[in-house]
Parts: sequence; C-alpha cells; structure tokens
Amino acid sequence: MKESVELPIGRQNWESLLTRVVPHDPQNQWYLSPNIPQKKLDRAIRKYASGLQPGDVLALMDGTVFGSAHMGVLLTTEGVHYRRSGKGGAIRWSEISEAKSVGSAEIDITTTQGSRLRISCGVGLLVRDRLQKLVNLVAHRGTADADQMGS
Repeated sequence: MKESVELPIGRQNWESLLTRVVPHDPQNQWYLSPNIPQKKLDRAIRKYASGLQPGDVLALMDGTVFGSAHMGVLLTTEGVHYRRSGKGGAIRWSEISEAKSVGSAEIDITTTQGSRLRISCGVGLLVRDRLQKLVNLVAHRGTADADQMGS
C-alpha cells in the first residue's frame, strides 16, 4: 500500500494522517488531540516540551507504566518532543532521516546529519510500529511503501 505526504502540511491534514496511521488508542497510552487528557498533556509539556502551548500538540504517547506522562512523546506539526529516563529533547520533522524499531518498545531515529536518538514507547508497544511508520512516512517526504514499514 502506498501513501504519500509532503511537508509542510496543515493541522487538518496532520490530524487526518494521524487518524489513518496511528489512531487514538488510550488503552495503549496513545492519545490524539482533542482527546488528550488535560492532566497528562500539562505534565508532558511541563516535563519535556516547555514553550509549547496545549493547542500545538497533535498527539501524546504516555511512556509510563502508571500513566503519569512524565516520559513519552509529543507530536506537533513542527516535530517530535520526547523524554526517556530523564533525558529529553526535540527534533524537527525536516531533520529526521528514518526510524527503526529497536528492542521490544523503542524507536531509533536517525537525523539527516547522521546522529541518532532513541525514543522509548514504554508500555505503548502496540503503538511503536505505527509510530515508526508515521515517522518514516513523514521523513521520506514522498511515497513510502507502508507494507515495508510494518503496516
């Protein structure tokens, strides 16, 4: 199955893409806006995405066992904000080259400069492969073969 995406895309197109590729799945700690619990969203922004406004967030993956959202992933139209084991950061979509699944619940992201960062999907194992597919789809900025990306 072939899908394509070209950057930049507007918020409405992002929401459509997320719904298709990584649908809302609260049982696996994956939340799409506007259905992100406010307490989780506020904590995630405070812990690893200060400066973001709640309205900037398209999706949240809570990477914690007990649902505190102090580690995880936030997606915006601009990029990915993340925190794992006390370390966090952000990367713009335009800086991502590819993503690969690592271990049971992690994704390695390679930047266009060749550096790597690891994002933990915590208890969101079922979300990991879908999130990897999304990152690759956006990173390739063109046609991506969804069958080769774990659809």
